[in-house]
Amino acid sequence: MVRTIVAVMITVFLCVANANAAVRFVRGTATLQSGLPLAHGTVVLHDSAGATATTQTSVAGKYRFNVAHMTAPFLIATQPTDGSNVLFSAAPVGGVANIDVFTDLIVSMIYQAQGTTPTAQLTSMTVPAPSLVQEQLVSNLVRNSIMQWLTAAKIKKPAVLNFFTQPLMTNGKGLDYVLRELTVVNNDYEIQIASGGTTQDSTFTADSGTQSISVATTTTGTNGSSSSIGSTAIPPAAASAPETIALNGANQLLSLLQKTINKRGAQLANTDLTPLLDTNYLDEGEDETVGSADFATFARGLKVSSATVGAINDFVPLDSGHNLLDAIVVLSVAVQNQTVNQTTNMVFKCDLAGNCVIYGDQQPASTGKGVQVEERIDANMSGVTGPQPNLNVDVRAPISTIDAITINDSSNTWFNNTSLVKDENGTSTKQFKPTPTTTLDFVEDTFFGGFNPVSPVPPAGTVFTFAMALNGGGSANGTSVVSGVTGEGINLIAPSLSGPFDLGSAPLGKTFTFKWASPQTYALASINLGGYVSDCSNQFQIKGNQKVLATTATSGTMTFPSTMPNSGNAIALAAFNLNMHGIDGENSIVIYEWGSCP
Repeated sequence: MVRTIVAVMITVFLCVANANAAVRFVRGTATLQSGLPLAHGTVVLHDSAGATATTQTSVAGKYRFNVAHMTAPFLIATQPTDGSNVLFSAAPVGGVANIDVFTDLIVSMIYQAQGTTPTAQLTSMTVPAPSLVQEQLVSNLVRNSIMQWLTAAKIKKPAVLNFFTQPLMTNGKGLDYVLRELTVVNNDYEIQIASGGTTQDSTFTADSGTQSISVATTTTGTNGSSSSIGSTAIPPAAASAPETIALNGANQLLSLLQKTINKRGAQLANTDLTPLLDTNYLDEGEDETVGSADFATFARGLKVSSATVGAINDFVPLDSGHNLLDAIVVLSVAVQNQTVNQTTNMVFKCDLAGNCVIYGDQQPASTGKGVQVEERIDANMSGVTGPQPNLNVDVRAPISTIDAITINDSSNTWFNNTSLVKDENGTSTKQFKPTPTTTLDFVEDTFFGGFNPVSPVPPAGTVFTFAMALNGGGSANGTSVVSGVTGEGINLIAPSLSGPFDLGSAPLGKTFTFKWASPQTYALASINLGGYVSDCSNQFQIKGNQKVLATTATSGTMTFPSTMPNSGNAIALAAFNLNMHGIDGENSIVIYEWGSCP
């Protein structure tokens, strides 16, 4: 079954608060498909032991069950009074469980991924009611798909909005305002929130063969359009399932990671992190030494409010005693009085008891991040081009570990055993700080290719494959999947795209403030401000002064060196890159250069 969400942007003001209820009660607010309260209606609750209870709602749609002598988890359904469809919800334990079209979508997708429906299970209960883990994974997918609207509506902490437990007042305000604009047509969900010039369509599909749920989204607006895909596998509800054991173990490890980062604070060192890594850790070309230094540099001084698995990409048995869990990890970081989610891909190696370490993707180069479809602006001594769609292939590997790389796509539309070019300007150096007082230079070879502009634009879901010839013999293969594309370019305010671009205008030895406007057609996952300086034989990477920028930020600063930090040579070229990354993989970029190389 497919469920479609269509949304039109409008600025609404939604308030979020947390509510707790004693575990002996399940309570919440029930609505109709229209979003209006289910007034004086009936709500049915089924527990996991086959017991059933019914209750009546108030005029405001409020309901409550005493479940002190019942067995969690619970499946809940409304009996509408207006002839519309039954809406479902679930409660893994006692507490708040609202019933509306969002909870219905989440519960329906979970059951459909397991080859059944909530309607069938309401009477048979042959498949357990959704577990907390299943709810969380699918809620993440649904929430991400409408994050643009949640952000525009100025919801407090939209990244952690819980559709089931969010306090819901049936007064036409807050989240209730959104629900009252919902229109359900047949088996599809169409959300229309007045008119505002931006329209989003998100289609959800459940696959019982892979026990996964996917979403395809297209958004159009006055400044362009964006499209993306997202998915998650869901583990069986049973706590004894290997997938569930690995997932719980990965979350326990991430909880330890969170505590370590917060406890060590500004003193965080790579040695604090190495116990969490497998001794054979390898990820995007970084081994245990480099990877721990890289992460320590990033995480030092951050305040992490949560660290959890946000989506499951794959679950693979490794050997007789271990399984691999490939997951999207979400780090919620406090930035400028906001919660900003930082997402990254992690592969966990877990034993059969659920003891996990971070294993990495085991790739000798950055193939997983090797392909980006970007709406790109280039500004340099030759002029300004864009915004225009760019297919950028940029694979990096530790120096002298890979001799050559070729790339394909499944249809050979863009690449057919095409060789990537090794950067003729030399190596690229990243400088990490394993401890607050030490540095580690990580030198990489860069292999690149692509088209600027590209036509046709690779759609979301396009798979690219790499074949790598390893130095000293042997080979390795890698994959990169395009999850999102956008046709909306960055609106750069400062510096001006009109230049000047000569080296004398570069802020060498100074701190510069960059300014921009937020995108309209996709929700931001992160804003990265970085750059580099080059003497035309070596490139040295530099970063913005803000370790993490809030997704609502419209400015940032970066300090440029006056000479090459690793050699003292004169700088011939200075540049900054402003990257906006969408929550579903959309990318917009400005590459701005002062000076030039021969």
